[in-house]
Amino acid sequence: MLLVDSFSDIGSSHKICEDYILHGEDPIPYVVLSDGCSTSKFTDVGARILIHTFLKLMGYNGVDSIIDINKTIFSSEMVIELLNLPKECLDATLVLAFVLNDTVFIRMYGDGIILVKSIEGEIIVTEVEPQNNMPYYLSYLLNPINDGKFKKINNHQTKTVYNFDDNISNKTTTTEVRSFQTIVSYELKEFPTVLISSDGLGSFMHIEKEEVFKEILNFNGLNGPFVTKRVRKVIRNLSKQGIKHFDDISIGGFHFKED
Repeated sequence: MLLVDSFSDIGSSHKICEDYILHGEDPIPYVVLSDGCSTSKFTDVGARILIHTFLKLMGYNGVDSIIDINKTIFSSEMVIELLNLPKECLDATLVLAFVLNDTVFIRMYGDGIILVKSIEGEIIVTEVEPQNNMPYYLSYLLNPINDGKFKKINNHQTKTVYNFDDNISNKTTTTEVRSFQTIVSYELKEFPTVLISSDGLGSFMHIEKEEVFKEILNFNGLNGPFVTKRVRKVIRNLSKQGIKHFDDISIGGFHFKED
């Protein structure tokens, strides 16, 4: 049996939540999130347009829409033109997670966090951060000149991997040159819990990121809305200690149970 769930929460420094996340099982199990840029206009709307456009195309074209992601951004451009919105409203990360043949495939355009837990209990968290805190948004494809300038100036991203195994923590950081997307996959029989998150999960103040990541994956029960219940509890417990996340959080994923 496969559980699918997602959750979002506004950051303490925001008046409008610029994150958006949806999950479902038709035509395949999926979680899709978008994190709008805080310095661009109307990205809370743009994030929603990106996700709904992608899901509409996936309904028509299936997996082909995941492979040809450019259709999503150019179709979204047509939507915002009808709404008389600026192109910058589409300045948003897009993270896709979907299940095919008992494997979770993840495609990340921009920044974000991937959290997985193995069948043996090992936790692996991958945090992707852009150079100069400037993610590569698919919206840059709408302006080839700006796209070229961005890739010339911001030509790498940092990937930090945290490993937690038997209370032993290791962290490694690598730099990927000219990498503007992250593509990974996990077999559910080996990693039954796989989550994707916006970077807001790392924005809790007065606590180490590693502690938050471990708490998120410390599930007491894996039934029903398992992500919503766990993340709400972590946020509530940390809030009692005066610890809050200043950025929006969107997080969701899958848990596989043997029948």
